Amino acid sequence: MKLLEVADDGRNDTYTDEDGNIRTDHDVIARSRLRVDTRKWLLSKALPKIYGDKIEATHTLSADNALVEIVRAISNGAAAKLIEGKAE
Repeated sequence: MKLLEVADDGRNDTYTDEDGNIRTDHDVIARSRLRVDTRKWLLSKALPKIYGDKIEATHTLSADNALVEIVRAISNGAAAKLIEGKAE
């Protein structure tokens, strides 16, 4: 896969300067990161069900939840009593 090839290719990540010291070429590393990120972005748009961001939302209600009590009160016509604190 091309993403792995780009990510794993470290041939130009370092260079030897004029004094013989090995230096990291941050521009080459940044360019490789950009190439990988661009490919990932394109995949997320072309195949969103496979490569898109997965957003999972879960919510559970329990019998003692205030929201449940409010919905019950509204459905029973007792919303005013609940708001006033006079619920049965």
